Amino acid sequence: MRKRPLTAIIVSTALVLSAPVSVMPSLAATPALSQTSMRVRVGASKVLKMKNTKQTVKWSVSAGKNRISLKKKKKTKVTIRGVKIGKAVVKAVIGSKSYFCKVTVKKAPVPGSWRCPVCGTVNPPEAMECTLCKEPKPEYLVSPSPSAYPTAAQETVSPPTYSPLYSTSPAPTVPAVLPTATTSGSAATAVPTVTPTINPDQLSSRYVWMTVNRQIPIIVQIYANNSATEFYNRINSSSAGAQKTFSMSTVGDNEFADYLTTAIPVYASRNYQVSAGELFLYDKVTLKLSSADHTSIAYPTRIGKVRSEDLSTLTYALSYRIDGKTWLEFAPYKSL
Repeated sequence: MRKRPLTAIIVSTALVLSAPVSVMPSLAATPALSQTSMRVRVGASKVLKMKNTKQTVKWSVSAGKNRISLKKKKKTKVTIRGVKIGKAVVKAVIGSKSYFCKVTVKKAPVPGSWRCPVCGTVNPPEAMECTLCKEPKPEYLVSPSPSAYPTAAQETVSPPTYSPLYSTSPAPTVPAVLPTATTSGSAATAVPTVTPTINPDQLSSRYVWMTVNRQIPIIVQIYANNSATEFYNRINSSSAGAQKTFSMSTVGDNEFADYLTTAIPVYASRNYQVSAGELFLYDKVTLKLSSADHTSIAYPTRIGKVRSEDLSTLTYALSYRIDGKTWLEFAPYKSL
């Protein structure tokens, strides 16, 4: 066998070592719309966002300009408002790349309409049960009182309490009595005040941890209403049977939902608007998490809200699933 000269071996080795090395490109996240299709009702609004970019997006309506309008055009998001029943397309442009979202505008619900907590069907105000699945109309919608909130005396759970252990600032104190206006030559006379009704949209100074998909813990600020207090007490309970983990399924374009094993008395808001990162109830047993700002059909009972500085973390955490579900695990704020 003829042996290769030593010089040839050295030259071959040098050529191999001097050859350019192929480097794998970095797998940077590419820009993408938060939704490629959405439904919005006439008169209602939804927010469309461009993810994974800091570039300025040019928003426009490429089809159905008479059916929707674009409001509050921001750098990476825009508000879409339904104007007329039909279909439309929103166009987003970054540089030479275009992205599209199909929008279906549906009829505005009749005032007083309610959504079935079981199947999601929107029912007329006079219906006392769901027209599809025959589920009875939720009790708090049978005789709503838009002009007044339910009082604490009407609730079966105790009023909220504030603990300085979880508070970033002391809870405000309300004096039991207020002085009347003074008159010349006489001292102020103290008169009793009427105990104010708890606003179901008011946040408290209490917090819990919410771990999303078993990996990412996020702080949730709890509302001050009685339903939120009941939920907060359950999370802080040492009982082995307290439900603290939820397997959330996707509902529509903006919500995740699961059912409570034990009902919570409702303390419904009179505001249909739901923000991204809000935890709320649609009835006594359906717990929902909102992934985007939107208008709900039924009055929501607000439970908690993710802080604005943590919304981007929440969006990332909700971008994947475990066994097709989104898992939420709650824990007392002091335990992590």
